[in-house]
Amino acid sequence: MWKKDKSVQLSMQKPIILHGVTLRKLPFGKYAQALNMLEGLVGDIGKKVFPGLPPEAVLEHLKRADLSMLWNIVINAPEAVAELLEALLDIPKARVMDPNAEDGLSPAELVEIINTAWSLNDLSGFLKGAKGLMNSIRDR
Repeated sequence: MWKKDKSVQLSMQKPIILHGVTLRKLPFGKYAQALNMLEGLVGDIGKKVFPGLPPEAVLEHLKRADLSMLWNIVINAPEAVAELLEALLDIPKARVMDPNAEDGLSPAELVEIINTAWSLNDLSGFLKGAKGLMNSIRDR
């Protein structure tokens, strides 16, 4: 069905295998799963990355997350990041956190994987559009 429509085929990107991790554009369901999981991790991330801020303020910061904020979270809340990477990219937590993992990822490999996944799944346009839609619904 999709193969006949060239515009759809152009937007479909082939997966990239990087350090044994298959990276691709993620479906909305993966984001929904990660957002649900993130709600539970907000307290942990907030205490370590945004000390003293209430959960609502932490969520506001996370909504505007950029790559530098992501690295701040990686440094300060590595367990939470490992759980999110497992949920979003199917990277087993042990590959990130277990110092004895045979197939463990080095810091440089992890940086490369996160940067590539971020560029494949840039949500800035979606987030702006969703915010505009929510504002127009609220203003009705």
